[in-house]
Amino acid sequence: METRTRTSFLLMCLLVGTSASTLKAEEVVLPVAPIKPIASPATFAKFGIKAPNLSAKPTKKTSSTKQDPPVDASKKDAPKAEAVAPPAAPTPGAVTVTGLFDLYYSINTRAPHTPSAIGFPNGESISVDNTARFFDINDREPSFSLGEINITRTPSKQFNFGVTATLTFGDSARLFHATEPGGTSSWSLLHNAYLTYNTKIGKRDVAIDFGKWASPFGLEVLESVNNDNYSRAFDFWYGVPFYHVGFRATTNINTQLSAQVGIVNGWNDVADSNNAKTIYGQLTYKPLPNFTQTLSYIGGLEGTGAFGPSVATNGGGGATINLIDLTSIYQLSAKTKLSAWITHGSVAGNIQGANGAGSGSLSGNWLGLVGYVRHQLTNKIALAGRVEQFEDMGGGTSGYGTPRYAFGGGRYLKLNEVTLTGEYQFFNGRLITRAEYRHDWASSPIYTAGAGVSRDQDTFSMSLGYKF
Repeated sequence: METRTRTSFLLMCLLVGTSASTLKAEEVVLPVAPIKPIASPATFAKFGIKAPNLSAKPTKKTSSTKQDPPVDASKKDAPKAEAVAPPAAPTPGAVTVTGLFDLYYSINTRAPHTPSAIGFPNGESISVDNTARFFDINDREPSFSLGEINITRTPSKQFNFGVTATLTFGDSARLFHATEPGGTSSWSLLHNAYLTYNTKIGKRDVAIDFGKWASPFGLEVLESVNNDNYSRAFDFWYGVPFYHVGFRATTNINTQLSAQVGIVNGWNDVADSNNAKTIYGQLTYKPLPNFTQTLSYIGGLEGTGAFGPSVATNGGGGATINLIDLTSIYQLSAKTKLSAWITHGSVAGNIQGANGAGSGSLSGNWLGLVGYVRHQLTNKIALAGRVEQFEDMGGGTSGYGTPRYAFGGGRYLKLNEVTLTGEYQFFNGRLITRAEYRHDWASSPIYTAGAGVSRDQDTFSMSLGYKF
């Protein structure tokens, strides 16, 4: 009996407790009539329980939960703006491998029957059907122009240097190293090979590179898929250097201006042909998000690397080159880009010829003027055009003619070209196909035509480039 009494009493206490808890959860508790206790305080004490004060009036409590502010009906269904995360920093020690290959087929309407040959300093040579064209050189022959594998590694605690190595092969890789004093076949495989060290000088971040890298001069590069047109401008081959070996430092002066300076062996020479060093400097100015302008200078005593095998590699003297290069890129709209490239170079010196070229003074100037336009019709289709004039002006009194095109030739040569390129991309831009028409003409008959020569030539080409 006593056990039942205790159990009933505990159940009633729980019910009373539950009611109190429920009342506390309400926003407003209405007054209730006093409840007569079912047991005296002494009875509660007998079981070690504090008697509830049922005669106390409940107090009005407000909820601790905040009320939501009124919702603007016009913004009720508006999507939330997502915060833009800053770009992730490169993972230390991360290795990235990319690459490309480049194929083309070209038809020269002049049908050259007697191709010319480009000689290399080590005695090698390569035949050229399309005169004054040095990367799309073959006529009516499917050709493998370039293969490239690019490997980069970011700095890490274990090795605090960035690494860049670019391996190239194919006709274009050989032609890119056509004037290398150390031998074309010896170095054509290595397009880039340099270490990068990031440091501070004062309060300024500086990137220092040491090794071999493609020259930053001009608006075109060896890889055709990174140019607006498939063929290259005359100014790319004749006007500026292809690569350098030495060291360079790059820094941002402010948010709009950056600078680069370098001390290198010279033009296109891993193996220095005259033991003299060349300096260059470059300023890049970006006053607007859609406009970039770059002014560059290079100067020094040059030999085989700049002029080819007609200048002796060792003990051949040298000629001092001073070159100023200016490029401008203006993004007219989201789909249209305009670019301009101006090069002016001068040379003066006395050199000892090689390969039967004789000796004498070499002096003169050259001027390259190039204009580009590119319009993106759709995400996959683009059109590009280029117009150019290149003037090669010899000033020597003996030994050599124009300083860039031909030694022993005339004292003046002007080259012009117009190029139209259509482009279609597949696989999110990885596969790039192009159809191109180009018309070349010159002030003198230099273009091979059948078994003779002509003052002009027309070419049609199809190309395919794949990036991975």
